[in-house]
Amino acid sequence: MVNTETFITSFAPDIWTFAHKFQQFVGAPFRADSILRAGIASMLAHQEKYILLGTIANQFEATLIEDEAELDATGFTAATRTRAFAALTETMVAELYAELGGFRKALFSIFKGVEGIQDSSNQALFKRAAQRSYGAVPADHVATEIFPELIVRLAMAYEEWFPLLSQVRTDTTHGKTGTCHRNRRTGVISYHYAKRRPLLSDDRGCNQLVKLNVRICARTH
Repeated sequence: MVNTETFITSFAPDIWTFAHKFQQFVGAPFRADSILRAGIASMLAHQEKYILLGTIANQFEATLIEDEAELDATGFTAATRTRAFAALTETMVAELYAELGGFRKALFSIFKGVEGIQDSSNQALFKRAAQRSYGAVPADHVATEIFPELIVRLAMAYEEWFPLLSQVRTDTTHGKTGTCHRNRRTGVISYHYAKRRPLLSDDRGCNQLVKLNVRICARTH
């Protein structure tokens, strides 16, 4: 029996992202090998999960006021909901980083053989662009024209946002959960992650407290 009350869109290229179109129509002049297909599929899977987690976080946001009410009433709160929101935020960061891994794999397939191209490290992908460590693409390569712009964009990302994303992902994946705070006046939620590590060492072996503050989520509607 067919449920006539449900409409499912399975083919709608006019609303697909570029990655979705590439996945569906990939072929000549590109070499549609298993590595390229796996990279694109990975990108889209992590992107979908990121969006889903964002939806969950937006729905969960309304519960943060319960921690505030508990604090106001008793002078103490375990901040269970706020900590859960922080964990959701960190998982979203991890999904963004994982999406880059799929992108790296796709590039490895397309530009395989070009000096510097690899499929083992997101750090190397961006850092080599910033250091201008990539070799030239052969003149007859299918993507010769887009490679220079790609390298420029990777280098800009390394200067502007990738190191912070990478640091948050590494710290939260291998460390404890961070914290969130909701501004009662504006409704803006801030995510904070702080850890103590040797940042600057002098003759006395002093350590500094390193705080990584990331403004992430949204407003109370």
